[in-house]
Amino acid sequence: MRICASPQQSSLIGSNGVASGGLAVARQSSVNEDAKVTAAQPLLAAILRCAYTSALGLRKNTVSGIWRAPARCTLSRYLLGANSLKQLSRWTLAFSALMPMALHAASVESMPSSKVLNRMDGIRSLRLASIPGNMPTYYSPEAAARAKYLQGLLGGEIAYYSGLFHVSLSPVTLAVLNTEQWSTVAGGGPYGMPSVDGTNPAVFVMPANWNEVKWMAVPKPEEVPPVMLRKALVNGKKWDQVKFEGCDGIGTHEIGHSIIHQLGIYPQAKWFNEFLASYVGYAYLKARAPAQALSNEIFWTAGLAKSPHPITRLDDFETKYDEIQQKYPGNYGWYQLALDQRVIEIYRQRGVDYLQVIRREFPSTASKLSGAQLLDKLEAITPGWKVWAVDVETGNIRPALMTESGHR
Repeated sequence: MRICASPQQSSLIGSNGVASGGLAVARQSSVNEDAKVTAAQPLLAAILRCAYTSALGLRKNTVSGIWRAPARCTLSRYLLGANSLKQLSRWTLAFSALMPMALHAASVESMPSSKVLNRMDGIRSLRLASIPGNMPTYYSPEAAARAKYLQGLLGGEIAYYSGLFHVSLSPVTLAVLNTEQWSTVAGGGPYGMPSVDGTNPAVFVMPANWNEVKWMAVPKPEEVPPVMLRKALVNGKKWDQVKFEGCDGIGTHEIGHSIIHQLGIYPQAKWFNEFLASYVGYAYLKARAPAQALSNEIFWTAGLAKSPHPITRLDDFETKYDEIQQKYPGNYGWYQLALDQRVIEIYRQRGVDYLQVIRREFPSTASKLSGAQLLDKLEAITPGWKVWAVDVETGNIRPALMTESGHR
């Protein structure tokens, strides 16, 4: 899921992803999984996590001993405001000298199990109330209603695709946490950053209140096309609800990464991996919660025109992925929004059945394709990819949804 921000903040909500279930390692590019670091430096851990985002699917964070999806970092870079990004740059410089020491420190795998971060231990220590079900859900005080809603939303996504593909998808435990209890379960990192760990069962964390999340900027009502805003606010619906639904789209995107992996899909490229995670989340919402799908569409549309994008080549998204994330987060957000427009376009044509075709055509056993070969294959399945790619390269991506005047 993504969110658009002001040009000063240059941030949006992306695919770009946290995943649930299926915690085996997806195909990876040149990521050094043997890097050995300690879990005692949460800030350094956050910096190092971003270095691992060149992998596809889930990967192990050897800083904390947790399996995470790539959006753990991508979303933070996508959504951080300008001030936070400047601060992070200062932190990165300050701690860069510590990296060599950290990389040669004892591995968390060699530590006693009692010292490895375990989210269920944190949940038990807090004695959180819970809601039973296919997605057991724990929650902070006064978050019962939101926990019940998120259990239905995210647990419903897993159940939906399990039924659609006739497969058993790995269960996930959900924790909906307030600011005081977040770090006890989620560990380091900013409040409200959705992520999943690698324990059994996996634990997915979501914030109890998006209004308490400081790293994310959301669109303002006046930035939304009037026709979309009127449609979203029918029957007395308030903007705050639209905002929360758009933010919660992060969760459906992140669960989408796990579903892609568990279905045995090999995305071939980082940009197509992010596209698929968004497609999984969006198709589910269109089928089961169309009003919430509209809230995501609002965020995807509102931010596109405000996102700086001096870098536009798809090859750069592959080869300079970390650099774009870390140095040009607004530009990274623009790539994500460009992918979102293609999600909307293809869903209009093919619906959720598109994922059945992708699963068949991109098995986990497939050989690696070049960027050109991937576009050729996608074009043969659903024409329009090559035109979209040209529009990306020229920075000429337009909203996929119609504006009030009837023009795109």
